[in-house]
Amino acid sequence: MTSDRIWIGRSRFNKWRNISEDYKKCVASFIEYARAYATNNFGLIRCPCKICGNQHLKGCDEVTYDLYRHGIMEWYTKWESYEEKDVVHVDVGTSFNDIGQKDVDI
Repeated sequence: MTSDRIWIGRSRFNKWRNISEDYKKCVASFIEYARAYATNNFGLIRCPCKICGNQHLKGCDEVTYDLYRHGIMEWYTKWESYEEKDVVHVDVGTSFNDIGQKDVDI
């Protein structure tokens, strides 16, 4: 799997509002990568679409459909569910300054 994940933040649609061929290729590459790590769970993989949020196990065809329909979670650049350790995950949506004392369980 290529480390180029810029597609995750791009629109999945072309100018005619159809799923772009580039997005389809990137989804297929992700599915191939995820399938390689689906060693149990009956070949099911976690669905990283914006609705499932990587919480549901589904078949590869279902995940492909969900990614076409809903898009992939935009922050999902480190595929922890598939034992990937070498890509740095940066969540630009939250800084340490956004966390107040009331948010910390002591």
